[in-house]
Amino acid sequence: SQKTYEVYRRGGSLSKVLENAKRLLRPFLVWQFLVFKHNQHEMLDAIRLAKSIGFDAINIAPARVHMGADLFTPLKASWRFLRTVCLSLVALGATIQET
Repeated sequence: SQKTYEVYRRGGSLSKVLENAKRLLRPFLVWQFLVFKHNQHEMLDAIRLAKSIGFDAINIAPARVHMGADLFTPLKASWRFLRTVCLSLVALGATIQET
């Protein structure tokens, strides 16, 4: 959502990013979704949005920031949820690749 996008990308416009993504000419487009505490609840929405826009894949990865505080670190409970997200990706026809 725009609200959670602005937490990490201050002054950024999520709708502008998504519109530009639709315009790209590409052989293969991957959305890099970095999971933070403030956006971990939007993982499934991101998958649905990526599919509806036409991304070829979505890579969901934990954010690795070292700012001294837990403001950005995703909750461990979200990684149990991530398994559900991966299963949802498979249900949508995606291939899961470990890195």
